[in-house]
Amino acid sequence: MSISAFAINTAWMLRCRSGWKRFLADTKRVDKTQAAYLKKILDKNQNTEFGLRHGFAAIDSAQTYQRRVPLMNESDLEVAVEAISKGVKNVLTSEPVLMLQPTSGSTQATKWIPYTKSLRTEYQRMVSNWIGDLYWEVPQVRRGLAYWSISPAGLTKQQTSSGIPIGFDDDTEYLGFVEQWLAQCVLAVPTSVAKESNIDRFRYLTLMYLLQSNDLSLISIWSPTFLSALLDQLPGNRESLLRDIYDGLDCCSQASNIHNRLRIPNSRRARELEKIFSKIDSSESICRLVWPNLALVSCWMDGSSSGPASRLQSQMRGVRFQAKGLLATEACVSFPIVGRNGCALAINSHFFEFTPYPAVDNQVFLANQLSVGRQYTVVVTTGGGLYRYPLHDIVEVTGKVNECPLLRFVGRSNRTTDLVGEKLQESFVQKCIDSALAAQNITPSFAMLLAISNDSMDSETENPGCRYRLQIESDSVSLDCHRLGLELDARLSENVHYKYARVLGQLGPIEVNHLLGPPGTAWAEFEKKQASKGHVIGSIKPKLLE
Repeated sequence: MSISAFAINTAWMLRCRSGWKRFLADTKRVDKTQAAYLKKILDKNQNTEFGLRHGFAAIDSAQTYQRRVPLMNESDLEVAVEAISKGVKNVLTSEPVLMLQPTSGSTQATKWIPYTKSLRTEYQRMVSNWIGDLYWEVPQVRRGLAYWSISPAGLTKQQTSSGIPIGFDDDTEYLGFVEQWLAQCVLAVPTSVAKESNIDRFRYLTLMYLLQSNDLSLISIWSPTFLSALLDQLPGNRESLLRDIYDGLDCCSQASNIHNRLRIPNSRRARELEKIFSKIDSSESICRLVWPNLALVSCWMDGSSSGPASRLQSQMRGVRFQAKGLLATEACVSFPIVGRNGCALAINSHFFEFTPYPAVDNQVFLANQLSVGRQYTVVVTTGGGLYRYPLHDIVEVTGKVNECPLLRFVGRSNRTTDLVGEKLQESFVQKCIDSALAAQNITPSFAMLLAISNDSMDSETENPGCRYRLQIESDSVSLDCHRLGLELDARLSENVHYKYARVLGQLGPIEVNHLLGPPGTAWAEFEKKQASKGHVIGSIKPKLLE
């Protein structure tokens, strides 16, 4: 155990405990907590262009707010952000916009989310609640260094014509000043690695730093595929990694602006790793030996990330996992609590509304009105200028902490395919694929259902007409593609529109393409394609439908 790391992590935990206790108190009065937070946001922004247009000053309740302010959409946000990027003040918020953060959009390749001081505070409060609980309940995570997700530069740092910066570099930027300093003191991988613009080199350096950290105790990432991709690199780079750790990395010749720690030879650690690697051939069984103090991995584990998370768990057998809550670029919806089935709604970070899924007669519920076992889509109001903004995330209520709902992410309500009127929703398709794979006891490293239209240029098959193709990567030699296609077709046929289209011949039978190559190859290709569109490595989400 690192005494200094334990002391710093404990100091961070104690700093977070008071906020965690306030959150627990707020779970006993969810309606009042949410009403007060809505009032705070509206009062602060009543004289903005948006606030004046919708009469914020006259809103005295959530019900009045719902009557006066319609649901915001991406087009509304796009118009507002366009004005903000040109330097117009008081568009959505009275506070200045500190940064624009990119994320994927439904109607465009990229949309931009304005970040203000209030929005950052809302994220900081949620992270503080998570740390206050996790570090107290799982003290082992305080005993060593941590890896917090870092994004490679990839693209040159940008700003708008009026000088507003675009994008975060790493997860610690979500923290407050003191918390950032504490986190930086116990990082296994320095944030300066983000300055490496070559993606392969970025991965190599990240893996090298992680290997050098024999006291690593916490890994916090977004997509499980990010860590799997790092581990997949290990077998082919063992010799060079050991050599660079043994001799010390020549930063000047190999990567500029990288932290000096690796310039110092670490022959002792290199010899330790060499002994471990000489005994075990598979990267899937070395993690426990390389990082004996690794207490927890935090990552996405629900929805379309469930398959990749299962693969990562098999690569890191014996390590405890905790599913991240629902954190979008637009808002922090929920965070995990140790020992609870589901993630707690961040009731003191934003104001929340929920619509039943599937929708029922324009019904809208508040946070204290949700029912256990029901599914809803999330609508948020934040300090960053999003007002009644639908996130299109489907969540299921799995329980409650006092009056505060516990949520599990299910999928996206606006991610559908519709070739001939079948309207397949991602969450339904996920359930069907999981069930079909379970019938053969298959855990894939990659799965995606492609919609093949009648006029698609398709060189992989001579089959005419519209149909679906399941692209699947698995090392299972027993995978029966024909049977899997039939199983999936039967389950998708539970959707009456899909079944009707199959009966009429509007849709052809399911095709299954078993992708060959080393594990992670399919994801690497998908990740490269997404990165070329401007998406950030490390936070690219697995995509089930395309």
